[in-house]
This record gives sequence, structure tokens and C-alpha cells, in this order.
Amino acid sequence: MSAGNSRYDRSYAFTLGSTYLLSPSTVNAFRVSYSRVTQNQQTPNYGFSASKLGSKVYDYLPNVMGLNITSGFTLTGNPRRIAANLYQIADDVSLTRGTHQFGFGGRVAQSRTIGETGDTILPNFTISGEATGTGLSDFLLGKVASFLQGIGSGNYLRMKYVSLYAQDTWQLKPRFNVTYGLRWSPVLPLVDYRRPVPNVSNFDENRFLQGIRSQVFVNAPPGLIYVGDPGLVQANNGANAGSTMKSTARFTGSARHNSSHPGVQAQLYLLP
Repeated sequence: MSAGNSRYDRSYAFTLGSTYLLSPSTVNAFRVSYSRVTQNQQTPNYGFSASKLGSKVYDYLPNVMGLNITSGFTLTGNPRRIAANLYQIADDVSLTRGTHQFGFGGRVAQSRTIGETGDTILPNFTISGEATGTGLSDFLLGKVASFLQGIGSGNYLRMKYVSLYAQDTWQLKPRFNVTYGLRWSPVLPLVDYRRPVPNVSNFDENRFLQGIRSQVFVNAPPGLIYVGDPGLVQANNGANAGSTMKSTARFTGSARHNSSHPGVQAQLYLLP
């Protein structure tokens, strides 16, 4: 006998676009898009909980508990709520000038993610049979091998995306094209949008080398800094994105049409 969770997943995507002919040789493509993915996992309703059965534990959720009996039955529960949203605006322009086809554009986007999991919030009992030799007999006698309960976890994150590019496809010969360009796409940090941000810790290499420990959690390894310690950085969640803002990538490639073997042969090179 066993009982488990009920899970419901949903996925949505919407795009609104406009392609406009600015001139006989210039085309502009504008797009606005939104996508959302959700996952909701619900615990079963057993009609009882550990506290209702007499255990002195805290019930975060009513009528559910975790129980694992070796060679017996299992009761599980793992509530979960995940929602990932992506908002995006992009624009691309294509121009044809002689043997050149120029393209440039960019996009801005933001992702918003909420993730809440409760795999440890339920009181979980494990009965292994180590007392009497069988799990069910230990269960009848109330012999518990291990117990686990925690606070669960939650992530409330946002991340921004920005990118720009410019490229040119040059027809050197009727059957030979060269494409080259430049792309700017910095890697920005994930940000927890809660203020103050809970459960934040920093690591300082100099404090580690000096053996300096946290004043809040005195048993933590040297170098770690927690909320309440002097020197904790909360600005931008301690992330340093300055070094990535100047990152660019160059690309070049070629394409050749071979009359004896119809088709296109292409090579692409990414340069730092």
C-alpha cells in the first residue's frame, strides 16, 4: 500500500510580432513575447497527521505525514509550487545594399521564477525493522529508526537579459558568401527580489586565510559571513556583474555552393 502526490503542470507561450517593410531593401521585425511554465504538486489527504496520532511534532500541513516502513507501506507528501515567467522584447533590422546584407538588432528580457518546495516540512518517520527484525512489527511497537523534519526551501529570483548584435553577409562571388559580425550579451546575476534577503551568506578569502569565523554561527567554517556579521554584502546579493558588461563575441563563417554536389557547405568559427 502506498499513496503519493498529485502533480499539475502547465505551459503557456504568447508572441506578438510585426514585420514592416521600411523600403524595398529594408525590413524591420519587432516581437513581444511571454512564456510561463508552472508546476503545482499537492500532497494527498490522509485524514490524519502525525500530531493527531499523538506525536509531539509540528504540522505545517493538515492531514498528511511521511512514513516509510521497510517491507511494508509508504506514506509520502512533497508539496511544491514552481512558476517561471519570461518577458521579452526583440527587434531586428535587415538591409540589403549591393552584395551586402546587413543585420542588426537586440533584445531585452527578464525572467521571474518562484520555487517553493516542502520535501522536509512534513514529519517523516522511517521504520526499518532493526528492533524486531521486520518493519511492520516495529511499526506496531512504535520503534522508529529515524525522524526528519525541516523548513523546506524557497527561491524568489529575477534575472535580466540584454543583447545587441550587428552582422553582415557578403556575397564575394555568386556561389560564395561570408558572414561576420559582433555580439554583445553580458551575463547578469540572478537576484533575489526579497528585501531583506533571507539566508544570505558571503565568503571572504582573506577572512578564510586568517581563520576568522562568523560571530553569528561560531561553528561555521572560517571565511563565511552571515546576516548579523560585520562586512555582509547585500547590494545586488553580493554578485559582481561589472566584469561581464564588456564581454563581446565575434563570429565569422562562410558558405559555398558546389555545382557538382548540390547543397550548401558551411563553416562557423567563434572567436573570443
